Amino acid sequence: MKKIFAFVAAALMFVGCNSTKNYVVEGNIEGFSGQVLVTDFEGQTILGLATVKDGSFSIDVDNEQEAPFIGVLTIDNTPICPIFFDAEKVIVEGNIYGGLIVSGSEANDAFVAFQEATAEFENNLPEDFDVNNPAPEVNEAIAKLLGEQFEANKDNLFGGFLIVSGMVPAETPEQLLGYIDALGKEPQSLPQVQSMKSFVEQAMAEEAAATEEETAAEE
Repeated sequence: MKKIFAFVAAALMFVGCNSTKNYVVEGNIEGFSGQVLVTDFEGQTILGLATVKDGSFSIDVDNEQEAPFIGVLTIDNTPICPIFFDAEKVIVEGNIYGGLIVSGSEANDAFVAFQEATAEFENNLPEDFDVNNPAPEVNEAIAKLLGEQFEANKDNLFGGFLIVSGMVPAETPEQLLGYIDALGKEPQSLPQVQSMKSFVEQAMAEEAAATEEETAAEE
């Protein structure tokens, strides 16, 4: 399960997206003073920032491509979590040590529910669980959990996030394309999702062409 969370962290560092609408991030991070940023999904472009004193802040977020989109909440140059802009106001609360909660939209609430579900899953793992060599039944349970999360969120941005983060139980390129095609209109329109779809389709086409050449050569 820890590999899943490592994959989430890595996934936050690639692919970008923008928006023509204006968004607001309002928050209160208990006891915090410092800088809070919202960046694009790959962390390369700052979309809004605030210097925080005593926790409270408000950030006007501007982006230049079509909404909705996924950004990254960054605190003192450290990426913390994805932030989904499927509503014009997003709320950040909590503390940087005990965990922050981003709410105010369907996708952000879905991410919170996902965190709670995975935390409960980890708490119920057997004491002899080996993250480097999980038992088959544990792998099956992880696949079931991810499949349920995707099915519950395939019509919102969090479903798209699961796709681009590699957190769907797809074992073949064909299965991955099936998950992408099952997305609703909004998450499927995400540039990250479209880029992944194009990449998979191109890889499949190249593999098919190579197989055809090998078959022709054998004949």
